[in-house]
Amino acid sequence: MRDCDITGRTAELDVLEIRRERAIALLGMYERCAVSLAAQVAETCDRLGVTLAEWRSMSLEEREAMLRADRRRRKRRKGGTT
Repeated sequence: MRDCDITGRTAELDVLEIRRERAIALLGMYERCAVSLAAQVAETCDRLGVTLAEWRSMSLEEREAMLRADRRRRKRRKGGTT
């Protein structure tokens, strides 16, 4: 009976270690995503000529309107140079 307890405890610790490793891997993935997203937002703000504070204070509709206008401008520029 004691062997079962030891084996059961070992299996429980193995499961906890696997969960810990998965959690660490997920945190790393989320951190990389957050850094990538932050870089994209910064790049977009630079391209649009607004600060991050201004971007954050805008409504969703204002942001979408700015992005649509930016896409139209870039499309026209691209179309005009080729």
